[in-house]
Amino acid sequence: MTNVACETDVGVERDRNEDEVLCSELDTNTFEGHLLCVADGMGGHAGGEMASRVAAKEFKGSLKSELDEGTELTEAFDVSIERANGKVREIADENPEYSGMGTTLVAAVVSEEGDVTVGNVGDSRAYFVDEDSIEQITEDQSLVQELLEEGVISEEEAEDHPQSNVVSQAIGTDEEVEPDFYEEELNDERLLLCSDGLSDEVSDEAILETVSSADSVEDATETLIEEAKENGGSDNISVALAEDQDTGDEGVFSLFGFGN
Repeated sequence: MTNVACETDVGVERDRNEDEVLCSELDTNTFEGHLLCVADGMGGHAGGEMASRVAAKEFKGSLKSELDEGTELTEAFDVSIERANGKVREIADENPEYSGMGTTLVAAVVSEEGDVTVGNVGDSRAYFVDEDSIEQITEDQSLVQELLEEGVISEEEAEDHPQSNVVSQAIGTDEEVEPDFYEEELNDERLLLCSDGLSDEVSDEAILETVSSADSVEDATETLIEEAKENGGSDNISVALAEDQDTGDEGVFSLFGFGN
């Protein structure tokens, strides 16, 4: 059995929430499980809000449709990312007030057997958290990450870099997004998805302590939101958590990062 929870909050300093978060059951002709998704919109005015909402909705609808038709999960994931990208671009092309809008997107599908598929575009993140450790599974698609990989800046410089909010890829900003693929094993961890409104305000160590000690994914989600707000809440904050309570089963974790 899989337990899921998700929540989004405008934060302290913003007057509009441009994040979109969802968690829902996936019950199709060929697949049973849960979908979690976090999208962090950008584009000014109402653009970011529109982009994140459209991308999450299009991804969810396309994924369910593809799975209903019997499409293999990884292919359905890829197709749905492409459709979300196309839909955001279509709306921007038709409405000048949304020109240039885009959104990050990190989404996870957890099967009833505990297998997990995650896709990522931009710098929203997926983590594994167990009793003793936290592991960032996705790799930020951002300018800072590129500078780190090239050795131009250090880890310490990256933490406070003035261009930390610049992503190298986003849904809606280019005609195509290209996937990277990774595989890991899912054991007894909790799976965490979040926007940078959480990861920028709450350290990995604090996330580990909260998620590993919480009695439920609902409690962990609420506490993480409050911690981000107490630490400044400079951006919108979105969190989605999943845990597989069938501790006797060993799942397989497949990650799909898009870009780079």
